[in-house]
Amino acid sequence: MAGCAIHGVGRLVHVSTPSIYFGLDSLVNVREDAPLPTRPVNEYARTKLLAEAAVDRAFARGLPVITIRPRAIFGPGDTTILPRLIARLQKGRLPIIGDGRNLSDMTYVENVVDALLLCAASPTATLGKKYNITNGEPTPLWPLIEKLCAALGYEYPRRHVPYRVADGAAALLEVVYRLLPGQPEPPLTRYSVALLAKNATLDISAARQELNYQPRVSVAEGLRRFVAWWQASQQRK
Repeated sequence: MAGCAIHGVGRLVHVSTPSIYFGLDSLVNVREDAPLPTRPVNEYARTKLLAEAAVDRAFARGLPVITIRPRAIFGPGDTTILPRLIARLQKGRLPIIGDGRNLSDMTYVENVVDALLLCAASPTATLGKKYNITNGEPTPLWPLIEKLCAALGYEYPRRHVPYRVADGAAALLEVVYRLLPGQPEPPLTRYSVALLAKNATLDISAARQELNYQPRVSVAEGLRRFVAWWQASQQRK
């Protein structure tokens, strides 16, 4: 941000995350001004909060900034969201956690690009503000995973694990891994368990009204494009 000020950058569009809202409980239609958890859910959310605070300070000093909080970005080139699910499906290590009826907001990558371009040219009144960005179509997560399985030829999980059991196991793993220096992230975390079992949807009405944001690519079409890319990328290996 100091570089932006030095070189006279006309506007900084900052990409944050809605993970800052998440405290392991269900979130439904969350607005940008929703109260945040007293403690960030993980280090990722903590660093994103620190980044937002730095951006806010830069705005107070006169740097034109605008922030978006896109949720669960997916599409061709995805290395995180769907590939992690696929890795567990391949090993048969993805049980249905909870009742399997939780809703989740996702964001196709081209819709995120649209939001960024809109922010770059948005009215002055939007500067200093934060905007939730999603596809605007809360989707039942496990039926989506079932469609992914069907498209890629994997067996859909049939084993159910109660949320409290999975959460307890993840909490224990986190303690063990903290006691072992140099260890990577545990294979199961309380955060990942909650993402698979709890509702996580956002209100994007501010982005629609103030940025004129309209998601062009649906979740279904985005999933189709991801599958095509994934299959092609696997054939090249």
